[in-house]
Amino acid sequence: MNDNKLLIVAALLLAPVAVLHAATHTVVEPLDYQVIQRSSRAGGTVRVRGTLADLDAGRATVEARIVADGKAGPWRRVDAKLAKDSFEGALEVPAGGWYRLEVRVLMDDAVAVEAGGALHAGVGYGAGARST
Repeated sequence: MNDNKLLIVAALLLAPVAVLHAATHTVVEPLDYQVIQRSSRAGGTVRVRGTLADLDAGRATVEARIVADGKAGPWRRVDAKLAKDSFEGALEVPAGGWYRLEVRVLMDDAVAVEAGGALHAGVGYGAGARST
């Protein structure tokens, strides 16, 4: 009888381990030290692309922010196309850099996973532009 109790306790303790898994995402674009072409004097469009794992893309929202000189900007929604295992969108970023890009994925308005992207991304001068 004690053996049965021990097996039941062991099964109850190990059961949650079988269902534990963490949602993850990886940012694959922009690349570290990538300079994005400006589309105006004020800034440019940074393509944000990555992979998703263990997330329901139908309920997910992608947000990103830039960090400049150690100061984090506000989280902004990325108008992203979400597939089963990937996301792709764009973010308007002011000219300058180096910026650190941070990306997070929300499920039903709660943060599901948060990770850094490029540690050094910049928005540079357009063709023929001069600095003054």
